[in-house]
Amino acid sequence: MKRFVAIALLLFGSFSLFAQQWEISIELNGINGYLNSGCCNKNNETIFVGGFGSEAYIVKVNEDGGYEEKFFQEESRTLRFRTIDVLENGNYFVSGVSTAQNEDLLWILNLDENFDIVT
Repeated sequence: MKRFVAIALLLFGSFSLFAQQWEISIELNGINGYLNSGCCNKNNETIFVGGFGSEAYIVKVNEDGGYEEKFFQEESRTLRFRTIDVLENGNYFVSGVSTAQNEDLLWILNLDENFDIVT
């Protein structure tokens, strides 16, 4: 039995290593949203990005379970964050897609630790 459990754990672990992308569906007031990517910062906070309605969405979950969120929008466009990385200076590099009338544009932001856009 121990050998079966060990083999099952090894197989499960090897499959999880090959995961390229994950997506979590969320719903609030009948609007569907998606968390597409995440990372952890030096303060052990988890940062998730995605889209909610027509807005890009970022949420920071603290170790105690509390969270902060911020929405980004652009008039008459649908925004979706796709990836997030923590930079050495503590800022976040975020990429996404901006869509309007069959036109997709790459959207890249440098955000500070408060999720404000760095110019």
